[in-house]
Amino acid sequence: MMRSSPSDRRRGASVGFILAFYGIAAALTLIAAAITFAALSAREVGAVETTGTITASEERREHDSVGPPRTVHRPTIEFTDESGTRRTIRGDDQGQPAAVGDPAIVHYHPDDPADAWHADKRNEIVIPFIILLFTAGFVVAGLVHLIKVLLRRSR
Repeated sequence: MMRSSPSDRRRGASVGFILAFYGIAAALTLIAAAITFAALSAREVGAVETTGTITASEERREHDSVGPPRTVHRPTIEFTDESGTRRTIRGDDQGQPAAVGDPAIVHYHPDDPADAWHADKRNEIVIPFIILLFTAGFVVAGLVHLIKVLLRRSR
């Protein structure tokens, strides 16, 4: 049985290292795509989009077990559904106060407009964006390592 040289073992480790980086990058990309698709489509299948108006913004202090208390703002939004009925909903907590009179996107299902929700796209994009940043980091690290290996081999 022939023993492999240290350079062969290093080369095999380098290939494994590169494959691991790209495997993690591919997995993170798939996770980001799945989260984005689920967030943007699951609740909105068959939903109608309309523009409402922010009529109030409630401010309150939130305390949890970690970190200092923080101030959150919850907008009240009025909109008119397809039948012409004026409705009011409460939006999700936000870090910044909403200005009264500003437009707000509202989604609802025509068969149940009372169950409408504030379609704040910022909340749906943050997690996939962070995952994509990590993915880009793994891709760049893998490319840097690949270039280093190729430069070593060319000497």
